[in-house]
Amino acid sequence: MDKDQVEGTAKGVVGNVQSKIGDVTGDAKTKVEGTVRKVAGDAQKGLGDAKEAVADAAEDVSGQIAGLRAQVEELMSARVKPAVSKAADTVNAYAHQAGDAIAEGAGQAKEVVKGHPLSSLLGVAVLGFLIGRVAGSLNDR
Repeated sequence: MDKDQVEGTAKGVVGNVQSKIGDVTGDAKTKVEGTVRKVAGDAQKGLGDAKEAVADAAEDVSGQIAGLRAQVEELMSARVKPAVSKAADTVNAYAHQAGDAIAEGAGQAKEVVKGHPLSSLLGVAVLGFLIGRVAGSLNDR
């Protein structure tokens, strides 16, 4: 219970008693002062109630945030991490396949060059010439 709730309740009770005393004695000033004190006490108690409600709501929100954080962490562990791991494994497998294909192609090219060295040299020279022409025409632009 909040301090304002306790003090406000006490002021309200005292104000109510003071107002009744003013009624019984016929003292209007005492009755008005009692009513004012009661209203002030009720307002203070209302302030305490509001503060307590805000604190309770903040605690509820904190609990909900903690629950959501736990759910996100669970989803990360249960779904995201395995999916990323599977994707990494797939990429790794494709990289190995590409490496194997390059190695096989290089081995085949090596055999062709060994079997036909002059033809290979002529092919490389033509390819070099064509690359030089294309590169030169791009520089002229």
